[in-house]
Amino acid sequence: MNGELIELTINRLNDPDFELVNAAKRGEEEAFTMLVEKYSHQVFSLSMRMLNDYGEAEDLTQEVFLKVFKNIKRFKGKSKFSTWLYQITLNAAINRINYLKKRRHYDSDSVNQTSARGNDENYGVDLPDLSPSSEDEVIGRETYTKILEEINSLPEEFRVVIVLRDLEEKSYQEIAEILNIPEGTVKSRIHRAREILKKKLEPYLTGEKK
Repeated sequence: MNGELIELTINRLNDPDFELVNAAKRGEEEAFTMLVEKYSHQVFSLSMRMLNDYGEAEDLTQEVFLKVFKNIKRFKGKSKFSTWLYQITLNAAINRINYLKKRRHYDSDSVNQTSARGNDENYGVDLPDLSPSSEDEVIGRETYTKILEEINSLPEEFRVVIVLRDLEEKSYQEIAEILNIPEGTVKSRIHRAREILKKKLEPYLTGEKK
């Protein structure tokens, strides 16, 4: 029991959102609004990179904050609020991906179709311009799209760590906390995922496209 109390105290000291979360738990709407404003960029960015569909990412962002609103009183503070938020976002994204796959949503070229609203500064999502004006830009866009397609095709356990590490730029420790797995497991999954991606992308990047 004392160990749990010490852990909670340390987490509270390390969590910059502790006061806002407590205020939101008390029903203070302004505090919850501040949390939404602070993290809407990150939630949308992760949703976009998992789903590769702007509209779906927007819907998922709203869904995530609705879940947070309904469940914030259950948040025990055993991790940072941001870690908990990422866990909710990933779980919601994975559920949405599985649903969309059943509807064959990804059979079409959804990256090209749905990224047209691309570089939206309000969400901080860095996507390539889909109206390139030079050959180099066309090649860059095609390469980026191919990389996203291959990331999408990875098994879930590999896809998540690659998105968090290489796209979201999270540390190994942060990923371990978000996924609740050992840091060594994170590193081994990332290594394996990169090997798979390298093998899949090598023919494309060397000009031997099928």
